[in-house]
Formats: sequence, structure tokens, C-alpha cells
Amino acid sequence: MKKPWKDFSIEAKSLIPVVAILGPTASGKSGLAEFLASRCGGELVNSDASAFYQELSVGVTKPSAQERQRTVYHLLDTTSLEKGYDLMEFLQEANRVIDDIHARSRLPIVVGGSGLYARALLDGYRPPQIEVSEQTRQAVRLLPLEEALEQLYRLDPVNYERIDRQNPRRVVRALELAKTVGGPVPAPRIESRPDWRLLKLYLMPTKNILDRRIARRTGQMWEGWLEEVDQLEKKGLAGWLKERKPIGYSSVQAYLHGELSREEAQEEIVRLTIKLAKKQRTWLRKESEHPFSHHFHLEREEDWSRVPEEALKRVNDFLGAELDR
Repeated sequence: MKKPWKDFSIEAKSLIPVVAILGPTASGKSGLAEFLASRCGGELVNSDASAFYQELSVGVTKPSAQERQRTVYHLLDTTSLEKGYDLMEFLQEANRVIDDIHARSRLPIVVGGSGLYARALLDGYRPPQIEVSEQTRQAVRLLPLEEALEQLYRLDPVNYERIDRQNPRRVVRALELAKTVGGPVPAPRIESRPDWRLLKLYLMPTKNILDRRIARRTGQMWEGWLEEVDQLEKKGLAGWLKERKPIGYSSVQAYLHGELSREEAQEEIVRLTIKLAKKQRTWLRKESEHPFSHHFHLEREEDWSRVPEEALKRVNDFLGAELDR
């Protein structure tokens, strides 16, 4: 296979070129990433936390079996809902995968929205290295959520305010760390990435057009979502869905149990997804510009048609700049 650049081995260049496709949910990140991978000899690195879980598929818009045959994906289906997957595990695995892709003269393409995992990987986030004993782990996990929150507030009020207190797993992890160090957990370090050269491509639809895309996608996913949630309940995961309330899944669950009509459930999914997209757009707008970044501002449906070739040109220019260094 023809290499996407002249001779971009580790020996030839010390810096790893990494392309990141960022944007709010339903903005078309996966389609663009697959196109670039096919044209640039790339492999995709997932940074969407929901897609790590083997049991979740339709509701987190994982690529189909056919898409996985066409494009190499990494960090999909890496763990189970029961086992979990934390940020440190992700960072270790993602960095290993990117090193491996580069070592094989392929282009790493990170695909993600604006969540913690994508930001942590791209910004050089380094969580504190704290070893939690099994005794502490078991003691914390036996606590009711309300009591765990009270203890966390006493030990580490700053982290208490920062974390998602509706997410039991995040609460448990924060309390495990606070108990281990006996107080506030040191803030994570943000380091530059001296080993990477990074190109960030942002897909930025206007609110109106993104809202329409979200509504359309929800309708297209509906039947598959019903089947998926039904299977999750049969596997004994109904409690997990009610506790964690991943966007869409709890609404589908409520429909299956007669608590919401189809129209109400779909409207709820659209509303919650739009709320998530608003948060993502807010963060993405705050992203600072750097020499290798570009925002694709998308105001009409037809604007998407120009993105692939323009993005490809920017990737080729980026790789060409690497060769000229």
C-alpha cells in the first residue's frame, strides 16, 4: 500500500503527526474521519467514552460491521459496563495505540467530541498517580451514593464541586482517591505534547442545523435502539440504565415500560442531546487557535459536501509541513 507521506518512520522524524476530528454530537465526525483514513493511510482512535463499552452500540452511534471492515478502529468495545474503564486506563492505552500506529507508518486520527477523554489525550492531561488499596475500594463501593457524596465533600470539597455528582462511578472514584491521600487530591498536570505535532479539525454546525440533524438521527436510530435496550434488560442491566441514565437509553427504557409514548421518548432524547451539544459547542468555541487547526463553520446541509476535500488538503499540507521541517 502506498504510504500517505514519503517516508515518515520514527527514524526519519521524531515527532508523531496526529490528526484530531472534533465537534459536537451529530456533526459528522465519524464520516469525515473515515474519509481521511481511507485517503491518508490512517487508523481511527476512539475517544468517546460511551463507545468503550461492549454492550452499547446503537445509542452511541458506533460504526457498523461494514464500516469496521473498511476502516481500522481502535478503542471500541474495550471493556464492559460491569468492569468500567477510567481515564488513566484510557490515556495509557490511547498513547500506546498512537505510538503503534505511527510505528507502522500509518496516520493516527483521534475522533471525539469535547469530552474529558478527548481533551485529556490531546492536551497532555496527567492524572495524579495514586494507588488505591483493595480494602479502600471495597469500603467505598459499599456506601450509598448520598453517604459517599457527604464524605467526599468533607475530604475534598473542590473535587466535590468539579465532578458529575449524578454519576455514581465518578463519585466512587473521587472518594477512593480522597480517602487514599487523606484529603484533597492534587490537581492533574497539563503538559505540552513534545512528542506530537497535532492538527485539529473542528466541525462547527450552527445550532439550528445541528438541532435538525439530532432530531433526524434520533428517528433513524429508534428501532435499533428499542432492540438494544430490550437486550440490555434481558442481560440484567436495567438497573445500570436507570442509575446512570445515558442519554437516550433511559428514555427508550421508559417507552418500553409504558412510562412515555414514542413521541414523548423521542422528544426527550432530542432535548437531552441538544443540551449536550450546547455544552460541547461552548467548549469548542473556547478552544484556542494554534498553527495547525481549522474550524469548519457549517450553516447549511450542503456545506458538509465541501468538508472532506478541504479537510484532506489541510491534512496533506500538515503532513507536508512535517516533511519540510
